[in-house]
Order: sequence, then structure tokens, then C-alpha cells
Amino acid sequence: MLNINLVKNRESNYKIRFINFFLTFYFLLLFNISYSQNLDSLFQGYQKLYFENNEQRILEKDLYNIFFNDVFTYFDIEEEYSTPLKKNVFKSTKEYKVLYDSLQNLKRSSIKKIVYIELDLTPSSKYMNGVEYDLVRNGLKIDMSERSVVDKNKNVLDYLIFNNLILSSKVEYPQLGNLSSRHDILFLPLSKKNGLDFEDSNNTTKLYILFSPTLNTRRTKYNHPTHYQFSFDNNYILTNVKKVMLTINDRIVYQKNY
Repeated sequence: MLNINLVKNRESNYKIRFINFFLTFYFLLLFNISYSQNLDSLFQGYQKLYFENNEQRILEKDLYNIFFNDVFTYFDIEEEYSTPLKKNVFKSTKEYKVLYDSLQNLKRSSIKKIVYIELDLTPSSKYMNGVEYDLVRNGLKIDMSERSVVDKNKNVLDYLIFNNLILSSKVEYPQLGNLSSRHDILFLPLSKKNGLDFEDSNNTTKLYILFSPTLNTRRTKYNHPTHYQFSFDNNYILTNVKKVMLTINDRIVYQKNY
């Protein structure tokens, strides 16, 4: 009789453990779905600006071409007008004016929108140039851009300048002088617990920056540091940041409104 009761008790315990496991899995699934849905709702009606190269922080050029009036690139007609002469002649036509005016309309509508970028972050333990956790300040140091040290602009991501998002500037090899490169670093405070989640290779971490472009642009021209007969142009769109957000597996672990 005792053995029968033991068997029944064990069966009952197995059933309880299975039910608890099922309920835990079910609620975790609902929890993750809820987070994902809430995250999606945050970006409804906003325009996403994609990266051509996530690791090198290179953005797609559509917004750039609009703000710097590059009719030929935006409308993909560079092959048709492949020489300076062909471009010059085309610029005097009505067709060019129609295309140019359409870019101006796109520019005016762009400043009324919220644009956002989504940047995949990889820990330095997985990728040599990945993101490090700063044990002194307790947070992530995110390298946002790399360019010539001669370019003195601040708070840069590719062709964007963030007016109100402060990035620290770091010269990679000061001993090289003008041959060195400059990095813009975004620091985000993050608890060590969330830092461990970030470093977990099974997790996905994303940085979101929501901003509004302004009509203000900046053209920066500088000479090559050794071959002075060559010059470079870095053109920037000035923007106002609205929100910065960090997620791990669609769970918001940091956010700040501006």
C-alpha cells in the first residue's frame, strides 16, 4: 500500500512540475511577445534609415542625396549622364528641374518626420572591433564613427551630426599627428547584470537613435595630410536627437528622451 502511495505521489509531483514548467514557458513567451509588440509600436509612423555597413557605421545615402541635391545619384541616372558635360547640359532642361524640385519637396517633408537608425551591437569578446563594457563607469562604449583627425566636427555618425547628443572624441594614434584617425564614442550607462546579458552570445543587442533632420547642412573641406594637392569633402546633415534606446532581445534596458 505504501509503495502504491509513493508511486501516486511521484506521478502527482511530475504533473505539478510539468504544469509549472509549461506555465513558466507560456508566460515567458507572452512576455517576450508583449515586449516585441510594444517595441514595434514605438516606431509606427517613423522613417527608418538603414545601414549599408553596420560594422563600419556606413548609412545608406538616400537622405544624404536628398539634402545635398544629388539628382543624379538619387534617381539613379549617373550612367546616362556620365560626364561633366552631359550633367551640365542636363541641368538646363525642364526634366532636371522637375527632378530637382521633387528633391526639395522630399527635403521639406523630411524635416517634419522622425527618422530612426537601428544599430546591431556586437561585444568585443565576439568581434575585435566590438563594443566594450567599461568597468570603471559601468556602461557601454560604442564607437560611432571613424574619420581623419583633420576633420574637427563633433558628434558624428557617417554624414549625420547630432546637435544635442554628446559623443566623446578619441584620437586613435596621437603620435601620428594628422595621419591619425578620430573616433566618436557614445557612452550608455548599463548595469553589470545587463552587461552580462549583452556579452551573452545568444542575445541580440540593438541601439536605436531617433532624430529629426534640420535644413542646416555643413560642408567641410580639408587637404590630404601628406599630399596637399588632394582635398576631401565631408558633408553633414545637422540633426536633433529625440530619443536614444538600447534593447537586449527586444527588452528595453536603457532609454533617454532629449
